Amino acid sequence: MAYVRQRGNQIAIVHGERDTEGGKVQQRILFTIYSKAEALKITGRKDKASARYFQDLLCPSGKPA
Repeated sequence: MAYVRQRGNQIAIVHGERDTEGGKVQQRILFTIYSKAEALKITGRKDKASARYFQDLLCPSGKPA
């Protein structure tokens, strides 16, 4: 399951899986947001033209994976 974590002054979207033997969670960073301006752009709050910004970063061809 993906969730959001704060890493210093950055925000990371991570995926965690629990190890069945040891019980520890292994995390994999899926995406990192580096600035407030980038966060506003990702959410589409900066302007209407940037509403698809995050989707385009994840899937540049415009087609879902």
